[in-house]
Amino acid sequence: MEAVCGHHGTLQRASDVSSGLNGTEYKLPYQFEGFAELDLKARLKWIETVSELFLSPEGLTRQDLPPSCSILMAGFVSVSDWLGSWSTDDTFKYRASPAPTLADLSEYYLERYGQDATRAIARSGLINPVKTGASVSALLDSGHWPRQIQILVDSLPLAPGLTLIEAPTGSGKTEAAMAYAWRLLSENLADSIIFALPTQATANAMLARIDKLADRLFHAPNLILAHGYARFNALYQGIKARGRNLQADDAWSQCREWLSQSRKRVFLGQIGVCTIDQVLISVLPLRHNFVRGFGVGRSILIIDEVHAYDRYMYGLLQAVLQNKALAGSPVILLSATLPQQQKQQLLSSYTALANKTSAINSATKLPYPLVSWVDGKSIKQFDLQGQPHQQPPDFSLYIEPLYTPDAAPDKILLQRLMDAAQEGAQVCLICNLVDVAQQTYRQLQTIAAKNIDVMLFHARFSLLDRQAKENAALACFGPDGDRSRGRILVATQVVEQSLDVDFDWIITQHCPVDLLFSAFGAASSPSARYSPFRI
Repeated sequence: MEAVCGHHGTLQRASDVSSGLNGTEYKLPYQFEGFAELDLKARLKWIETVSELFLSPEGLTRQDLPPSCSILMAGFVSVSDWLGSWSTDDTFKYRASPAPTLADLSEYYLERYGQDATRAIARSGLINPVKTGASVSALLDSGHWPRQIQILVDSLPLAPGLTLIEAPTGSGKTEAAMAYAWRLLSENLADSIIFALPTQATANAMLARIDKLADRLFHAPNLILAHGYARFNALYQGIKARGRNLQADDAWSQCREWLSQSRKRVFLGQIGVCTIDQVLISVLPLRHNFVRGFGVGRSILIIDEVHAYDRYMYGLLQAVLQNKALAGSPVILLSATLPQQQKQQLLSSYTALANKTSAINSATKLPYPLVSWVDGKSIKQFDLQGQPHQQPPDFSLYIEPLYTPDAAPDKILLQRLMDAAQEGAQVCLICNLVDVAQQTYRQLQTIAAKNIDVMLFHARFSLLDRQAKENAALACFGPDGDRSRGRILVATQVVEQSLDVDFDWIITQHCPVDLLFSAFGAASSPSARYSPFRI
């Protein structure tokens, strides 16, 4: 009753009524008190009627104990209520009748269910059919072949569970996750996909990638971007405009716009790209969190860079994974460097095994790369070391320790950066503080030659400036970047998780080892002109 009839997921209780002004604010005005008895009779009659409509055909009565309520029920009812209320001239017409009989109501219900409800679902775009032919090859561009970890997708279980993919940067984890999600969608184990990332920049970049893949998975999919500044993303605005033009029914053309008007509805489309906080909110006691929780529960949740969160966020993430397990909904986690303790913590959140720690491989030495899959009863692990074929191309790193006062770049190092750029190298200097990055950037500008571009990237720019900085960095150092001449990018550690970029030489101040290993993948430029280094 609370999930179905409660106001925003809760019911008014007697203690709530008696707590304020002796409950007088809940009493009807004197002139309407005569309607209270009629209202009570109407409620009882309604309960009796719906019992005959829905319980009696199943051999149930109001005295039977109901099954346990799904954690998705409140959100499901809320979305259903919106669809039912969004009536048009040809849906859910009011039928006046002085005293309808049960047969009349049954006929009305079956007619609305068979015609209007089906029409409303189709027009809303909340459920779109999944295309056939789920495979990694269908997601890759022409001329590209599946890599080692992507070939493994066909061996993963087609059942609800948590899948953890640990593999190096550049090994194709994103396409592998999308291909596996596609297979799970084809088995009706979920309705949609949510791709959660650590920063707005990574979410924006992922939107561009998913936009190219969405039509390969769904027929006319609703693709939604969710973070604090999504409304300023030019690509997302273009996607929304494109969706409005494709909508055939003008009466319901505003549905796609409705989905994007509020971040609590973003997970009701077919593919949602978001920052991780949008997912974590679903387990916080906030208004309408059950709508967001319903969207997360009905989707395949893919979380990238799962190692990049703090202790508080891990606590919320555990709650999300527990809810996903209760809903029987798949989860895919991606990471290049996941410590063993965090790995056990994440896998244990989804499984109901009695001895979770020992069951989830607590050995100190585990193979890498590795794919782990758990459900409520068992765990399976897929060791990729025994499959050397189709691995990413090998590359070597030369690690050079350099000691300077305060671990800050000195004049000798800055001149080395400039010399490397003169030879055509793509160079990145990563600082731990924005102030240090700004000061170093100004120093490099004073000694830079005219043909050497020195760029600055950190998280303290204004929104429009940061977007311009992101686009400029991707245009130079991204997968399709212009490497015709040498350049230098001065950045903070945010560049490691925000941009898909490659460099020939990376210099970083002392940083946590997980950031260091993740950045190794950025020092693997296929067009390297300069030996990679690491400070």
